[in-house]
Amino acid sequence: MKFDYRLDFAGATASMRTMSIPLTIDMTVYFFQTAADGTTEVILDVHPELFGPRETDTHMDGILALLDAIEKADPHTPVRDLTAAPVPEAAG
Repeated sequence: MKFDYRLDFAGATASMRTMSIPLTIDMTVYFFQTAADGTTEVILDVHPELFGPRETDTHMDGILALLDAIEKADPHTPVRDLTAAPVPEAAG
């Protein structure tokens, strides 16, 4: 979700942060450009009855590894050929 997040109150600047997102049925990944400098925030929202903190962290690590692989890949690399660093399995 991309919006103009620049805030200026007569010279006093502020930062916006996402405080609420809709109820997630299982797992949702959000990308927010939350700063005027173009910084993107990646949020992994999970249903707490389906995923524990360790599982959630493992999924986030996998998502970030995939994004890193995409960033480093040649622009003509097919998605099927992307290789991300393996992410260890979450322990029980």
